[in-house]
Amino acid sequence: MLLALYLVDKEIKRRRNVRPHLAIRADSELLIKQIHGTYKVRNQKLMHLKIIIDRLLEGHEHDLRHVRRESNTAADALANQGVDSKKYPPRDFMELVSNPGA
Repeated sequence: MLLALYLVDKEIKRRRNVRPHLAIRADSELLIKQIHGTYKVRNQKLMHLKIIIDRLLEGHEHDLRHVRRESNTAADALANQGVDSKKYPPRDFMELVSNPGA
């Protein structure tokens, strides 16, 4: 989800005046509740990722919802395709998630 948000944010910035409504679905109920603030993020590394997610969502209308994995087979297939392709995320994304001060 973080990589997808990053790529969408990058594309929105490229297009400048575009402000779409982001509909985000994830099969991790824990993740969604942590992003909403219903549950606290206790792990320091995950807290850093939550801060990045919050920054990426800032200024965008968005709707985050949990969907059960079996109800989201298209996203599951895309995730598996990404894992199988063995392609690496963009370098600037990797720097973003590995440098807490960025």
